[in-house]
Amino acid sequence: MTILSEILDFNKEFVDAKEYGELRTDKYPSREIAILTCMDARIVELLPKAMGIKNGDAKIIKNAGALVSHPWGAVMRSLIVAALEFNAKEILVIGHTDCGMRGFEPQHLLDKAMKCGIKEETITTLRNAGIDLDGWLRGFDNVADSVRYTVEKVKNHPLMPQHVAIHGLVMHPTTGKLHTVVDGYKNETNPNIPDLLQSYQKEGTVPCCCSGDHLEDCSVSELELSDAVDPNKSAVAAEIESATKKA
Repeated sequence: MTILSEILDFNKEFVDAKEYGELRTDKYPSREIAILTCMDARIVELLPKAMGIKNGDAKIIKNAGALVSHPWGAVMRSLIVAALEFNAKEILVIGHTDCGMRGFEPQHLLDKAMKCGIKEETITTLRNAGIDLDGWLRGFDNVADSVRYTVEKVKNHPLMPQHVAIHGLVMHPTTGKLHTVVDGYKNETNPNIPDLLQSYQKEGTVPCCCSGDHLEDCSVSELELSDAVDPNKSAVAAEIESATKKA
């Protein structure tokens, strides 16, 4: 049986049993919030449960890395629609540690594309046409900086209402614990964010790709720890600072 067949069979049983009844709600988010987060499979159920979010509470937009890669792209459009059309008064940008987009190299994905049959000539043609594939596909070095950067992009978009509070948070993908990076009410960055991974290490819950109870032994813990040491040294932080000075 194929995945599609399994889904359709389950769907028929779901509809026939009228299990949708308890999920009925309105298209307007009852808590007047929109969430931009990552598409990571670990947080599909974890994120809403860890935040107390139920069906109908929020507009949730997901992509790789919880990023706004273009000010006029689909993600930014969705956030603006959420604010203007669906009355979202607060937006939460939620990244997470051990994200697959951290340190992600565009060439890695392009190599996989060619292995899957995409011709190198196609990639060359796209680049010659002026498409910045590397910039479009590149991930980030620091999850906290990435969240800050995305918050700034959303907050400063010319079509985003000024009354909408834009928050930035980082989630632990195993425990669901949230740390505030940007408090949209105070319009300030949490100065204690460098302690984020140190606190995870003390708890023995540094997220990694391993299984079992030895999370603190994984090399990812050291890589993630470097995320939080000095966010002012990252390229993203420098770009934000430069943009702020120009403004």
